[in-house]
Amino acid sequence: MIETLESFAASPDGIAYLFQILAVWPFWRAYSRAGLRPYLCLVVLIPLVGLVAALGVLAVSRWPAAADRG
Repeated sequence: MIETLESFAASPDGIAYLFQILAVWPFWRAYSRAGLRPYLCLVVLIPLVGLVAALGVLAVSRWPAAADRG
């Protein structure tokens, strides 16, 4: 079990998956501060395209919270 966990953590796939899991929290905060539904940031967990899709949603959508300020 330990050898499998160590080999997974040392592999590029394991590092990428760990990065995806850690990226959920900042995206959750950004989505909620932008006035969007924060659970949409879970798209980050989709391999290869999730991070790009989450950034794309933030880039092209209207931010309801920003409209309230100005």
